[in-house]
Amino acid sequence: MKRKNTPPVELSIALLVAQNIVIHSQPQKHPRNDDIGTSGMIKTAAGFLRRHSHTNWALADQAMVSGVTFLTGILLARGLGIAEFGRFSLAWLVVLFVQSIQENAIIAPLMIIGPKQEVQQRPAYYGGVFLQQLVLALVSAMLTWACLGFAGAVFGKGAIASLAVPVAAAVLLCQTQEFLRRYFFTGQRPAISFLSDAIRYLGQLTLFFWIFILSKTGIDTNQVLWITAGASAVSALVAFIFVGRLQWARSSLWQTAVMNWRFSRWLVGSAIVQWLGGNLFTVAAGALLGVTAVGALKAAQSLIGVLNILFQGLENVVPVRAAQRYHTGGAADLFRYLAVVTRVGLAATAAVGLIFAVDPTFWLRLIFGQQFVEYGYLLRWFAALYCLTFLAVSVRFALRAMERTMPIFAAYTVGTLFSLAAAYPLVTALGLTGVLVGLFSIQLLMLAVMLVSLRQALVAAEVHRHI
Repeated sequence: MKRKNTPPVELSIALLVAQNIVIHSQPQKHPRNDDIGTSGMIKTAAGFLRRHSHTNWALADQAMVSGVTFLTGILLARGLGIAEFGRFSLAWLVVLFVQSIQENAIIAPLMIIGPKQEVQQRPAYYGGVFLQQLVLALVSAMLTWACLGFAGAVFGKGAIASLAVPVAAAVLLCQTQEFLRRYFFTGQRPAISFLSDAIRYLGQLTLFFWIFILSKTGIDTNQVLWITAGASAVSALVAFIFVGRLQWARSSLWQTAVMNWRFSRWLVGSAIVQWLGGNLFTVAAGALLGVTAVGALKAAQSLIGVLNILFQGLENVVPVRAAQRYHTGGAADLFRYLAVVTRVGLAATAAVGLIFAVDPTFWLRLIFGQQFVEYGYLLRWFAALYCLTFLAVSVRFALRAMERTMPIFAAYTVGTLFSLAAAYPLVTALGLTGVLVGLFSIQLLMLAVMLVSLRQALVAAEVHRHI
């Protein structure tokens, strides 16, 4: 820790003496009530900002990330065109699939177990997590390259084979940058997370703006993926400079691996079934309706996705705070905290959704252009879906803080089974409306399963407290 610069003792004494002389040489005045009120308000506000600085950084970071992602989506949809944007969206699903595994296998235990470690144990724990992340990044990138190359060869699709290297690069570098930003949030160093995200997201936005707006040269999905991977690489290199001391003792590496596996074994399975449950309908839309339908679906989702400012901002803060509340105050303190988060978050989600739902065609015409106007009904569906999704997110926060991850896996399994059974008939019969009906049904089923499990966990915690 850096020492604050302090003046010499003699200078400090001289300043105090001079201050006393000036004060006593001036007429004494009683402070006015409005001065006291203003001063008190300023001190209160300053104290609030200091106490919640971590939350403020998290929200500022996610505001930037979601805002830039929102603008990037607009640029890509308008610059690539609805069909190529659909192709990019399908390719990006691979990156999101790997990141969902990373979120549950690496980042979730990092943010829940990491803060519980004693200070002297943290270098060994974080060192083990870094090694796990390295293995995941390399293996997932190689598997992505091999699977896409094999699929292109088997189906004779050159367009698929050409995506193998850029998608693999995006898988490797994007998850590396994501891991580092979340590491610094966990270590209460959110300013570095903000710097890392600024380099990546503002950098790629600047390049896309120059390509699509200023130079108007135009690019395809492959080049978009390379730009995203490159921006992530630069960001990760800068962030890595600030990584603190890590330890890699063999015993601690094994202990960390076992600890994280016990926590995340159900979450990893959940990540796989979650991707299947949430994206089978999108894949079915691409197969049955074409990439143009996928482009329309993802454009509408990216517009309502401005709510990710709230969702991801809370994801950076709530798991850590919820784990600390449960560790120190038990279930009662945990649910007092989550009740406040849920009330405020649900109200904000509903308010934003209502703005888009009132006149969706206006927003689609304004932001994406006339070719998207006919898909205005999708915005109304997504507005309702995001409210339901927020409730499910709050329940997941509670289960993860209590280290009850099996119910999350069970909920995603139910959602995936429904997707496998219903995707084809719903999309065939109802088109894009069938996609939204399916996604809405998945969230209802998952929320029901997790609420039942949460009630059982609360009963068990109450019984344990009285033993």
